[in-house]
Parts: sequence; structure tokens; C-alpha cells
Amino acid sequence: MNQHFDVDMMKAQIDIVDLISRDEPLQKYGDTYRSGHVTAGHGSKSGTCLDVCPPKQVYLCRSCGESGDIFSYEQQRRPLS
Repeated sequence: MNQHFDVDMMKAQIDIVDLISRDEPLQKYGDTYRSGHVTAGHGSKSGTCLDVCPPKQVYLCRSCGESGDIFSYEQQRRPLS
């Protein structure tokens, strides 16, 4: 059976803020959300590490520069073994 996998449809149905807030406490900061603490494995002198932009459905780590969408976030946090 051939199943069609529509990436854009999945991105539209999964809210990146909801996804990331399972792992990181996020606070609204203007049009974006920010983590209130440094993410695991990353050091940051600013005290905030992760910015999440809901309209674009992307995130950015201000410490290491890692960025991406819901798929790259899941791949980084929950790698397949």
C-alpha cells in the first residue's frame, strides 16, 4: 500500500510551540517565544538559548546556532537508534 506523506500538511497541523514546550518551558516574547533557561548541552551567557517563531514554524538556538523546523527538532532531541 502506497501512503502519501505530505510534509507541508504535517507542519500545518503540528504547532512548533506546543512541540518544543514539551521539553523546554517557553515564555511569550513579542511575536516569538523564548526559553527561560539554557537548553540541555548548550551554554549561553545571555540566559536565554532557544527562540521559537510560530508564524514561520522554526526555532533557533542563540548559543550554538542550531535552527530548524518540527522535523529537525525531533531528529535532534529524539534520534532513532
